[in-house]
Amino acid sequence: MRSFVALLVLFSVSLACGEDWIPPENPDPQTILNEARNDRSAGRFDDALAKHAWFHENALSITPAMYGVRLSFALSDWHRLAKLHEPAMDKLEETREAARERVLSEENPHPPFHDFVAINRELGEESRSVEFFLLLDDQHPLIAKQVIDLARPALISQKNYAMYAKYVDVDQDLERILRLYRLHKRLVNDGRQQARLMDFANKKLTNDAATLVAILVIEERLDDALKVLNTAKKERDDPEFHEALEKAIQGEMPKPWP
Repeated sequence: MRSFVALLVLFSVSLACGEDWIPPENPDPQTILNEARNDRSAGRFDDALAKHAWFHENALSITPAMYGVRLSFALSDWHRLAKLHEPAMDKLEETREAARERVLSEENPHPPFHDFVAINRELGEESRSVEFFLLLDDQHPLIAKQVIDLARPALISQKNYAMYAKYVDVDQDLERILRLYRLHKRLVNDGRQQARLMDFANKKLTNDAATLVAILVIEERLDDALKVLNTAKKERDDPEFHEALEKAIQGEMPKPWP
């Protein structure tokens, strides 16, 4: 009996700990994210959930540079917790639905739509992203135009190439792809980090250009596809890049990257 009572006390303390957690006066998002990981490993699931939820809601207001981490590594950690702790999954899904509502209500729909598609990607539910984008396209076309860049990976993964192509402006899209690549090249100097940036730039150019070519071929816009292919080839004289473009002109769709 005493052992049973002791277990009840420990369980109650554990629950209270998660519910009562509050951030320190000067919270550091990275520290709190690390603590959430440690809490999960130690079985302090309620604490971990409280910290993941806090990080998702507050990290950017303190450290804007954590934008990428927030929608990648942090969500992956939250998902790991959710597989062990049902309330964490409930909260993650609740956060996703809140983001969806904010897309329709906020002046700038881009950030909440990014949250929405990132959570769907993490949960393997990209069909939800496509379904929502189709609704935006039908009922809120101005919003759809603002978030199409974020919807494209999901549209590709779900093979909705026609909707992707609907928002393609060949000249603008090609100019955007090349402008970003040239910007990355200007930022590259000698050094390890710069070499990584150049590698990223090359891979992004390859994926973006090949995807655009493949979309145009699939949607029977061959003249536009050839225009993109020939212009892109002049930008970078590299066998692997040219091979990717040649596959795309045959209608082979590259996988979304990164």
